Amino acid sequence: MTQADIRILGEPLTWPDIAFPLTTTLHPGAELAAGHCADWARRTGLVQTDTALNVLVDSRLELLGARIYPGADQDTVDLVTDWLAWICVFDDHCDEGELRQDSALARSVFDELLSVLTEDCAPVRTTTTLSHALADLWRRTAPGMSPQWRRRFKDCTGRVLATMEREMARHALGSVPTEEELAERVGGTLNRTATEAWFACAQLELPDRLFGTAAQPGPAEHLMRITEEVVVWCNDILSLEKDLAWRDQSNLVIFIHEARGCSWQDAVDALHGRINDHLAEFGRVADQLAEAMGADLADVADRACVTAMNHMCGSVDWSKQTGRYRRVQSSEPGTTARYLDSLTPPDQDKTRATNGHLQQAERALRGEVDRLPAPLRDIAGYHFGWMTTDGAPASHPAGKKLRPALAMCVAEALGASPDTALPGAIAVDLIHNQSLIHDDIIDADPLRRHRPAVWAAFGTPEAILAGDAVLTLGFQAVLGGPLAARAVGQLGDSFQYMLYGQMLDSAFEQRAEVSTNDYVTMARAKTGSLFGCAAGLGAIYAQATDDAVATLDTFGQYLGAAFQLVDDILGIWGDPQTVGKPVGTDLQRRKKSGPVVAALTAAGPGGDQLRELYAQDAPFAPADLQDIAGLIEQAGGRSWAQRTAEHYMTLATQSLDDIPLTPTGRKALEQFISGSGFSVTRSA
Repeated sequence: MTQADIRILGEPLTWPDIAFPLTTTLHPGAELAAGHCADWARRTGLVQTDTALNVLVDSRLELLGARIYPGADQDTVDLVTDWLAWICVFDDHCDEGELRQDSALARSVFDELLSVLTEDCAPVRTTTTLSHALADLWRRTAPGMSPQWRRRFKDCTGRVLATMEREMARHALGSVPTEEELAERVGGTLNRTATEAWFACAQLELPDRLFGTAAQPGPAEHLMRITEEVVVWCNDILSLEKDLAWRDQSNLVIFIHEARGCSWQDAVDALHGRINDHLAEFGRVADQLAEAMGADLADVADRACVTAMNHMCGSVDWSKQTGRYRRVQSSEPGTTARYLDSLTPPDQDKTRATNGHLQQAERALRGEVDRLPAPLRDIAGYHFGWMTTDGAPASHPAGKKLRPALAMCVAEALGASPDTALPGAIAVDLIHNQSLIHDDIIDADPLRRHRPAVWAAFGTPEAILAGDAVLTLGFQAVLGGPLAARAVGQLGDSFQYMLYGQMLDSAFEQRAEVSTNDYVTMARAKTGSLFGCAAGLGAIYAQATDDAVATLDTFGQYLGAAFQLVDDILGIWGDPQTVGKPVGTDLQRRKKSGPVVAALTAAGPGGDQLRELYAQDAPFAPADLQDIAGLIEQAGGRSWAQRTAEHYMTLATQSLDDIPLTPTGRKALEQFISGSGFSVTRSA
């Protein structure tokens, strides 16, 4: 650990340096694991809102997963990182969530979690997000384990849950644990489950005989216990400030301080001594394990010891980088932390209804595109994912359909049927896709949604013409009916505003100086225009007043500005597999994206170095992009973009106060905002 200027109840503390016998290395697929984990957490319902997802992403669990198995294949690192996500979210629910407040609920959830760990890997019915996510992990992990290992894993997890239940009950009563009760944590913390999981993920199985018995533990059990206690004790030091705020008496530093009446520094130093003693014991146990396993299993023994050491050392390195265990939430003790989602899965009926509306919009969209002449129809069909380059049927992902979903959601929020906004939903989707076809040409982006962009697949002239054809369909979609004039006016104004934003974006690349205000103006126009158009069209088809249409248009522009900022973040630091296009091309083109503009206008060494680089005429080499991204982050560009995105999300939510929405309608719009891709973890 590093020294840190931290004060506990007015007393300055110095964190001890812990000399681990090795330094951890990072698997090169850490960022890929981060993207995979975010998608997995959303898909399983482990997190449901952007707020919860952002807390999970900020924990940077991939940095620990990639340290535990730096030489493993990508699937193993992904699996380990997903396990870490589940463990952390479960731990938070027990420490700061509804499980801590409701013992009956906790008992029910714990029982269901154990039921998921079936010896024959058979699926079971689940009723909570935690058990659903655990079932997915078990499905991916258990087949590589022997039946004996599965039984031991379940028994171990049962002990962990029993220990956690006792601690939660003691915390509810406000009682202080005894030293014996704290000692009982050995083999009963989530870190024991974690260590067992790491071995299982890599199919690293130690013989049962080496675990011994409860009365006489064997070398494998000693290895597990030392690993568990070192990680727990390091976390006790790192989480001291948080645990004091939450009055967590199970923290051993707090116990030593209270029991001995010593200073906080002396308590930390005492625990530091125990950690060093355990690390010395670890070496002796490793030798015993190797001897007991024999020459035939020497490689397994060595890998087990390295994995355990990576867990211990990696946990400290990761904690220093992320500060997860030093995070003190704003929630008061005795309440549920605001960032935690409900344990109840999302409303499946509502999800099915939304999907049904979008499927209806998709069918109508196909009908519009089918009206084009054959060559244009085939190119447009390729862009929408319905065809291959040679015209054969295909089913390729074609985006999240956020804009048509927003149009229909707004109509419903104003008391109308979502179907009434179908013409507007189709129109805004067509115009959005026209902008993508042309934008890929302007930016020379070769990929769109994991395959060649239209211009790269068919040629630039053909892409321009196909985009123009899709544009005409967008306006034709709203012709006819008493609301046509208002709808066409909304489309026309928004389209012109979008073109203005695209002109600004292109001009920025030729300008030496661009301010953050200039950037925000561009983002609201280029990206916010069509989100505003979608919201406005939904209001028009719900026959709202002109004032309501204008307010909802502004609401959409705020969403779009946040979306563009997130897009810029992903363009530099995102995962290509998640984003759907190459990462770093914006940097190579010296594009004035939000993080770049903020960094170039920032004072400090990072901004100075970045300005020197951007003043040079030579193109950036691909090998330099990671260093340039680091300078942008050092200069505050990434944090500015994230803060500003959150600011515009807040403005969007606040703007709904001025609209006469139905109660359920407002809730639906807020859910749309929190769960529809306005975070740095969204996919293509």
